[in-house]
Amino acid sequence: EAASMKLTVGQGVAQIGADTLQQGIYCVSLWLGLVWVNVDSSAAEMTAFLLLVNKLSNQVKFFKSQVEDVLNKSDSLAEHFEFLDQQPKIFPGTHAGDVTG
Repeated sequence: EAASMKLTVGQGVAQIGADTLQQGIYCVSLWLGLVWVNVDSSAAEMTAFLLLVNKLSNQVKFFKSQVEDVLNKSDSLAEHFEFLDQQPKIFPGTHAGDVTG
């Protein structure tokens, strides 16, 4: 449903903030690796490091989304199990007509 996928302003700002933070981490990682530590690393090694950071970040985001899904579904699951735990209510009835068969 497209309506349920719309972001609020706060969620949009949070997402932009998270993306900006991730880019900042990349820049700091590059600066630490190339300037401050003064390590002779090749471009391929720095690229591999940044890809690793990116992969870990995506895994954390995926785990976070799974936890949020479970928390969002907990209310509906609780209602479902409450329904299953109910005792059936059968009303005794009477039949006044003749039974043939």
